Amino acid sequence: MSKLGDVLRFAGVPERISSPAEETFVTVKMNCGGAVERPIKVGKIPAPFTGYRVSPGQFIYSRIDARNGAFAVIPDVLDGAVVSKDFPPFDIRRNRIDPAYLQHFFRSGVLQRRIRAASRGATNRQRIGEEEFLEFPIALPKLDEQRRIAAILDRADQLCGASKTAVDLHDESVTQTYRAMFGGLKKRIPIGEFARVASGSTPRRDDPRNFGGGIPWVKTGEVSGIIKSTEEAVSRRGLEAARLEVYPPGSVVIAMYGQGATRGRSAILGIPATTNQACAVILPNDEFDPVFLQAQLSARYDELRGGAEGGNQPNLSGARIKSFEVCLPPIGEQRKFATIVRSIGLSRSQAQERSQLLVELQNALQARAFRGEL
Repeated sequence: MSKLGDVLRFAGVPERISSPAEETFVTVKMNCGGAVERPIKVGKIPAPFTGYRVSPGQFIYSRIDARNGAFAVIPDVLDGAVVSKDFPPFDIRRNRIDPAYLQHFFRSGVLQRRIRAASRGATNRQRIGEEEFLEFPIALPKLDEQRRIAAILDRADQLCGASKTAVDLHDESVTQTYRAMFGGLKKRIPIGEFARVASGSTPRRDDPRNFGGGIPWVKTGEVSGIIKSTEEAVSRRGLEAARLEVYPPGSVVIAMYGQGATRGRSAILGIPATTNQACAVILPNDEFDPVFLQAQLSARYDELRGGAEGGNQPNLSGARIKSFEVCLPPIGEQRKFATIVRSIGLSRSQAQERSQLLVELQNALQARAFRGEL
């Protein structure tokens, strides 16, 4: 068994970076997501430091996030960019290893356990130094065999990417269908004028009797698609203590709070459930089709989020949901649209199932490749 030191040669030449504001900085994404430019926010320009300057084709990793797969090859666009000493660069000995094979090796996760065991430092800021890194083992067949293995894994990557794109296209087609059918409608009505909008709350967690019952309890991270199950459930005691309401299937749920893209997402309850206070719930009635309304909210996601209130992490409010104006065509047209969406949803489910099978195949191929079984 060879070592990484047999195929990588440390290439870091310490350099005083005296004018950081004039430099391009590099960071490495986790899970082998690649080396990319690191944006420097206004007022956050680093003080002068000693680091390294990188070149295209060099291998680089994060000493802090090696355990999370922060490995990459420097692309041409980052020629001459700089990094701190926590991102040591290496020349790849191309007479010993194919760069594509090397990247697939790290993406396979074979070294994750060893890297985590060898890391140093506090739990969330562990580091692994260059000397330790170069001691890790790597299966190293002949170059022709490496290229054959890399070609197989490249093809698996392409299939997985195409499959994911197919799933994404199904999602986009719902929005495009909505806009084609109803984008020209001018008349809009506030949601609160044709439907009841409610919200939930959180039972006291210091009383374990409030949780663990059979009543599904939706949190914002679960607001996606058709909600058929939840991570947590409340008891009848918790329901009554927190004055929660159980909402029927067909209710449209909107995440009012949440990190990143969560705020403004919407979903449809597929089961009777209650929610926490971060969710708004539009109860069903004969005025609207839930599939139609949820698709409209999704198509106008950015517009809905624009009504958020607050500071660094703005939130939506129940009042904002009630006052948000939507188009409401005749119920027959809404149901016709819903039928189309259900057909798209069935096709999407099949595409997603194929995508998952391809991911499993890709993982199996990677595992076999670096056990010498491919």
